Amino acid sequence: PGVVRTSMTAGTRFPMPGPEVVARAVARAITRPRREVFVPGYYALPVWLAQALPALTDAVLRRVYRR
Repeated sequence: PGVVRTSMTAGTRFPMPGPEVVARAVARAITRPRREVFVPGYYALPVWLAQALPALTDAVLRRVYRR
């Protein structure tokens, strides 16, 4: 699992799914296996960017977490 909305992530400013959404995705992946599952689906783009351009991703995340 990636980032999930919990009391620990309450101060984070980017959108994240709640545990119930992630649980449904896990249950769905058990019945319909896939190599990767992104919850929510639009997380696939940032993951791809992080893999393709790691230095850029690091710079952006430093700015986000510095605030």
